[in-house]
Amino acid sequence: MDAKTNLKNAETARLIRQLAEATGESMTQAVTIAVAALRAQAVAARTYALANLVKGKPYDLYSDVRSQVYRGVDEEEDSTNAAVEETAAEAKLLHTRILD
Repeated sequence: MDAKTNLKNAETARLIRQLAEATGESMTQAVTIAVAALRAQAVAARTYALANLVKGKPYDLYSDVRSQVYRGVDEEEDSTNAAVEETAAEAKLLHTRILD
């Protein structure tokens, strides 16, 4: 191998390392953003649910668009369940009242 080939191989190896690092960083940021979005959605959904509880019925919420559509346990995802659990004590308040 001549010096030119060795330089090209070194540049290629460096580029591969840089791409791997950049890709990993981008994906880590994307996952972090997605988790934060799920947590925010969990808080928003809980706040809405608490502000719109059904009165005078044997249930708290409708399972359709009048409250929040719930398709059953088979449609639940681990990631959304985790977000709900992690934010269990959180709801948005305004002057000590739940936002509507």
